[in-house]
Amino acid sequence: MNERVWTPPTEWERNVLAIEPSKTIIEEPDGRRRALSQVALSEEWMRQIFQGYRCIRCFQEFKEVGQPSWPGRCKVCGLNVKRDQRREIVEFFKGEHPVGPQDSLVDREEEFLRRRFHEPKVQIVKEDRG
Repeated sequence: MNERVWTPPTEWERNVLAIEPSKTIIEEPDGRRRALSQVALSEEWMRQIFQGYRCIRCFQEFKEVGQPSWPGRCKVCGLNVKRDQRREIVEFFKGEHPVGPQDSLVDREEEFLRRRFHEPKVQIVKEDRG
C-alpha cells in the first residue's frame, strides 16, 4: 500500500502563499545578476518584515539565529538589513493582493449549477397598450 503519513505544514508552507516568476533583475553587491520572484506572504510574515524582525530577501526570522530586530547584516543571506531593508520594501513591495478564490463556495456552486443545468426558455412579453 502506498500510504502517506500526514505531517503538519511547515512554517514556510503556512506563510509563503504563492510564488510567481518575475522579469525584475537585480544586481548583487558582488556583481552577480539574478531574477526576482513575485512572492505572496502571510500577514504575519509581512508584519515581521516591516518591523525588522525578518529578512526581506531570504525570509529568515532574526531571533532564530540570535539576532535583534534591524540587525546590521542577515546571518543567512548577508543583506545589510539596517541600511537596505527599508529601501527594498519601498522598491519591491507591490501591495496587498488576495490569494485564491475571492467568492464563496456557495457562489461557485451556484454558478456551476446554473451553467450546467439552466435551460433558457422562450419568453413572450406582451406590451400593455392601455
